[in-house]
Amino acid sequence: MNSDKKITYISNWIKEYAQSLPFSPPSLIIGVSGGIDSAVTSALCAKTDLKTIAISMPIKQNPSQHNLSLQHLKWLKNSFANVEIMTIELDEVFKSFELTMTNFNNKLAFANSRSRLRMVTLYQIAQANNGIVVG
Repeated sequence: MNSDKKITYISNWIKEYAQSLPFSPPSLIIGVSGGIDSAVTSALCAKTDLKTIAISMPIKQNPSQHNLSLQHLKWLKNSFANVEIMTIELDEVFKSFELTMTNFNNKLAFANSRSRLRMVTLYQIAQANNGIVVG
C-alpha cells in the first residue's frame, strides 16, 4: 500500500469510528505540540472533512517548539476548510497549580502534570463541542 492509500485508509477509519459512536460526534479535537505525532494526527483528522479543532497549549514552552506548533496550525487552517485553530495559554493555570503543590515539588511530577493539564483542556473543549479527543 502506498502512502496516499495509507493516509486515506487512516483518515477514513477515524471518520468511520467517529460516525459509529452512538452520539456521532460532529467534531474532532486535537492538541498540536509542534512534534511529528500531533502534526500527522491533526492532518489525518483534517482529511476526514469532520470539523477539526486543533489547539496549541503552551506551558513553559520552548519558543522554537511553540513556533513549530503555530506554523503547523497555520498550515492546517490554510489547507483545510473544516479546521478551526486556537492557542490556549496555560502558563497561569500551571503556575497556580505549582503554588498549590509546593509541598510536593518534584520536577518529573510537574512535567507529567503539564501534559495532564493539556489533556483536561482537550476534554473540556471536546465536551463543549460534542466532540471527541483524538491523539
